[in-house]
Amino acid sequence: MKTLFKAVGGILLVFLFLAGAVAAYLAWFFQPNDYKGQVEKAFAGSTGRNLTLGGDLKLTLFPWLGFSAKDATVSNPQGFGEQPFAKIAAARARVRLLPLLDRKVEVGKVVVEGMELRLIRDEQGRTNWRDSRDRAKAGKAAPGGETEKGPGMAVEVSGVEVSKSRVIWEDRGSKARHEVSDLNLTLGNILPGAPMDLDLGFSVLGQKPRLDSRVQFSGKVLARPDSRQYEVSGFQADVSAIGDFSGNKEVKGQFSGDLKLDQAKDSLAVDNLAFFLAGLSGTGNVRAGDLSGARAFSGSLKASTDSLKQSLENLGIRVSSRDTKALGAVRVEL
Repeated sequence: MKTLFKAVGGILLVFLFLAGAVAAYLAWFFQPNDYKGQVEKAFAGSTGRNLTLGGDLKLTLFPWLGFSAKDATVSNPQGFGEQPFAKIAAARARVRLLPLLDRKVEVGKVVVEGMELRLIRDEQGRTNWRDSRDRAKAGKAAPGGETEKGPGMAVEVSGVEVSKSRVIWEDRGSKARHEVSDLNLTLGNILPGAPMDLDLGFSVLGQKPRLDSRVQFSGKVLARPDSRQYEVSGFQADVSAIGDFSGNKEVKGQFSGDLKLDQAKDSLAVDNLAFFLAGLSGTGNVRAGDLSGARAFSGSLKASTDSLKQSLENLGIRVSSRDTKALGAVRVEL
């Protein structure tokens, strides 16, 4: 038995030595930048977009298979202008190698820096992202018309971090333009069917109507994409905004609660809602149905303020009254 253990141990040492030798060889001789052209060509063939890799590609091999890229751009489809659909200043991701042998995919933190997305809807209602999305969803059809799928693999992602990014929305039909800037997103450990921590912050600049706001949002997210259900429990949101809606006066608000979105039922629910907005505080539970149609609301809401006049003025609504007691303390229950 002792001899058997020694033999097995020797074989393992030889295996590790060979694996190390192969990794060292690839790290020394394999140059990922030599394959930029092939990567760009494969991307164009699968998405119909041009991918340009301006910076160096870097590769690590053991114990993580890691990849990083800089200055990557993805083109817009024809008819949407010369500006790129997407730009990324830097991105990196890595996968642990050994768990792959057990059909487990363990991905380290995915990091994206300086991302810019330009989303456009033209005068005919076409969007500049739909063709790529449809191509990506189209799989290799099996003889019966079904999409071929390989054996399932367990996937775990240590987290996602997006920083210094922005998203631009342009509606050429209505001439509206909105920009989400200074976008910073952090997601915690991602496991199918398990909640994950979310921390999100961004600023919004808008035209028609004019809007300048800052949002900070956090909570614990549970996604069930198969049933199209999404929950954010214990969310906290801090908002400050100024624009046409407030008569160019800054409005601040804090909100908390539990949010549930059910796309299959086309409904949204906010439970345990608590808020403070422009001197008005309240609690409640709100339901919204038929989100894609006429929208129907239900639920209960309690709100109060020590001075309705002051709350309205905080929202940029001018109130004129000679009665000093008018529009004072108010309690509302719906």
